[in-house]
Amino acid sequence: MRRGVFGRAILVTKSPTQLCLPSLKSLKGPTFAPPGPNEIGPDHFICRPISNLKGSTTFTPPAGIRVSDEFSPAASVPVTDGAPTALCLPSFLG
Repeated sequence: MRRGVFGRAILVTKSPTQLCLPSLKSLKGPTFAPPGPNEIGPDHFICRPISNLKGSTTFTPPAGIRVSDEFSPAASVPVTDGAPTALCLPSFLG
């Protein structure tokens, strides 16, 4: 069990269903330079469906979440959060 920014939940994971590949971003235009031999590349993520452990408390999403990114840091937008459906963790695929 882990307590996070958005609350606490006890989850059961299932077999992986998704592999999420890294992407790159740039504020100056499309550029791509693969990592050098001593550099770490962006992570791949393996995602597993999740459910609440039977008999445990269910996750209640907080209200009033707003998000922004570095492309428009002054503008934040409200989002509606729901119950978690997947757990995605970094996975080394080298």
